[in-house]
Amino acid sequence: MDFRQHLSDSLNEITEYIQDGGNRGGDSENTVLRLEVLYEAALINGDIPLDAVDLINQARTHLNVNLHQQEPFRGYEAPAVSEAGRRGRPKFAISEKQLLFFRENNFTYKDMALMLGVSKRTIENRMAEYELTNKSLYSDIEDDFLDSLIQRIMTNFPRSGK
Repeated sequence: MDFRQHLSDSLNEITEYIQDGGNRGGDSENTVLRLEVLYEAALINGDIPLDAVDLINQARTHLNVNLHQQEPFRGYEAPAVSEAGRRGRPKFAISEKQLLFFRENNFTYKDMALMLGVSKRTIENRMAEYELTNKSLYSDIEDDFLDSLIQRIMTNFPRSGK
């Protein structure tokens, strides 16, 4: 059974358990623990969208709060750094090392922002501040070489691009 199917089956069982009011002989704390394990596994698995992973975490948090009346779990948020004499909101402390790690692991700006608890625009600003552009995604081949590659493709595949 693939992970997506296992995740779906597990979430359906948990949903049924919650809808039954937790009266099916299961333990509510085990349900919270099960959601936590599913959340971590889904986070590690690259095929599960981050929005779905976030929903699993939200379900775990709400169930845990309802069961124990505790403060909800808060995800990581980049710390704010106040600069003396600077007006406006404090700047978020996001290191170049963090951004390099995310970029090397092919995270999008949206994913980075979600994981760091900041806006996508903040990520864009820090990338520009550290001069971490996406130029590394592009090749720096010469125009003549590119022209010859395109000519070869057009010769071998005359209908490409139509």
